[in-house]
Amino acid sequence: MFSGVIQNQAGDFSGFNPISTQEYVVLVKGVGQSVPFWIGDKLMETISSRLAYQYFIDVRGGFMSSVSPANVTGGGPSRDGGGQTLEATFEGLFYASNPALFDRWNKELRLYYSQRMYPVIPPDDNAEDNPNEEPGERDAKTKEWRKMPDLIKLILWHAEFAYKNISYNGRSGGGYEDWLSYDDVRTYGYKGHPRQSFDYQNMTDQLAAVCAFYHSFLKPYLPYETYKKYREACLLRWETYDRHKEVRYWVDSKKWIDDGFREFNEQGNAFGQGLLRNLLMYECERNEKDGNPDKFLKYAQDCAADIIKNWNFDNEWHTWAMRNAEHITPQALALFAMMYPEKCPAGTKEKLAAWRDYIFKRTNNLWNYRTHSDTEWAHRKSKEVGTVCGLGGSMFAVADVLKDSKLRAIGWSQVDFVFGCNPPGTHLSHKSPTRVALNGYWKGVEKGWPFQYPHGTGELGYTRGYYGWLPH
Repeated sequence: MFSGVIQNQAGDFSGFNPISTQEYVVLVKGVGQSVPFWIGDKLMETISSRLAYQYFIDVRGGFMSSVSPANVTGGGPSRDGGGQTLEATFEGLFYASNPALFDRWNKELRLYYSQRMYPVIPPDDNAEDNPNEEPGERDAKTKEWRKMPDLIKLILWHAEFAYKNISYNGRSGGGYEDWLSYDDVRTYGYKGHPRQSFDYQNMTDQLAAVCAFYHSFLKPYLPYETYKKYREACLLRWETYDRHKEVRYWVDSKKWIDDGFREFNEQGNAFGQGLLRNLLMYECERNEKDGNPDKFLKYAQDCAADIIKNWNFDNEWHTWAMRNAEHITPQALALFAMMYPEKCPAGTKEKLAAWRDYIFKRTNNLWNYRTHSDTEWAHRKSKEVGTVCGLGGSMFAVADVLKDSKLRAIGWSQVDFVFGCNPPGTHLSHKSPTRVALNGYWKGVEKGWPFQYPHGTGELGYTRGYYGWLPH
């Protein structure tokens, strides 16, 4: 029995640290009893982390890294994505957060005739390593490939996709023949310049990330000659592609949710993306004998100064309207402060503290839900789940820099919100029988979102680890 006091409609369970794995309930005299819940150790690592990258396995547009972007709705490696989605960048940061966890899983992605990488669903982690099971996995070269962590295989797949499409300028859609109207929904380029329908410039960002990761953890897996051509591709195009700065007014959208030419957009130029890519390129160059790290450090510092000066929390296009890319701004600035605090521009911590205060103001409610304004809780047209799922990570990053336990606690509230501590009391993703059968749903979650959007938003309904089916 654990007793506590409820204040402002919230109970404090900080002192409750049970050893037992049995279910518990909260009983409030005169109010009633909560739904049963259980408390476990390392829940994020055991029930969520693998699903996070399995999602990116399932949404790939093809088994080969050379797949044409014209065959993927959105013009990128992932369905409902595009050249802007930066898979290799965030998969790499994800791996770096806990290599020992991801090194455990290497039985899922298999190789068929040298390039066709496909998943075994559900994977059998206890399966014996059979070198004769697949053509393409039988020679000495692929013997080591079989031992590679699946997340590393996925990073390298996305890196090669980026390299092969770094100069592509073709259609954006066409994967679904009856979706031809998807073409030109978003086009790329500055005002007054020729339009392009594929954002190949963003492929450079992913290669820069992989070049940085090479010196951290990819060296055992990525051949030097491959790394060398990735680095050369970045150096050749960096300034030409405007990778040295925060890019503004780049995306022209005809989609209802971000119609028009916006200063920043989730699909191509998020605020902070310039800082992130230059910080990663600096990390690469400082490890090279012939590198030019000072140039990229200056670019990163200029981007950080841009954020410090111009990041406006009252501007919706600097925060929640960027939707799935909103997390990049605080995380990029926080990452700079974590890695090289002595090299950050003046005002870095102060800007992060100002963002923290904005979060405190906007999460002052029962669920610690970040509201959009004093009068508006959510998007006027769409309940965008991506901002909810990604916001906690930004809070954790900034809390680490500021050593702020309150902000960290609110970050965990975002996780709680996703898993059911919200007004309807359900997980934010529909619990479909198909995804349960695929081991693609969160273990232990009893209630998913009650309504099912046909096939899932963006035709993603049968992908593992997919958050969707919320009202749109």
